[in-house]
Amino acid sequence: VASNVNFVAVSVEDLSVSIQEGQESLKQVVEALSYPQVVNASFCFEGSVRPRLDASNLARVLRAAPEEALAGLRESLLGAACKCVLSTGPALPDQLRAVVVAALVPGVDVLKLSAAVCSLPVAARWVIKDIIAEDMDDR
Repeated sequence: VASNVNFVAVSVEDLSVSIQEGQESLKQVVEALSYPQVVNASFCFEGSVRPRLDASNLARVLRAAPEEALAGLRESLLGAACKCVLSTGPALPDQLRAVVVAALVPGVDVLKLSAAVCSLPVAARWVIKDIIAEDMDDR
């Protein structure tokens, strides 16, 4: 790996702090979350052997966020999810987690997201089902 490559992931806590700090801080997070690779690596339980989405805490933070914060997040996360769907080769959870994250955002265009998911091969739709069934288990 090249020494100038940086790995970026946003934790649920990072998102919560950015929302509380306001537009400038949130703008940077929204920009980072427009990349599918960042969303797929974000919002997971820290210290897990394999990435598992911390869906309950993410949903809690998103439900408490003001509409002005949600507007930018909604657009970024839905865009990243759609890019994920369009670029998916082999159906791996680390490539499709963004679809599930986008679905958690209040007010997301569910029809657009559903249409994107329906265009996936069956194996990829099974991966999304597995993310919902297994990764989101917060036990």
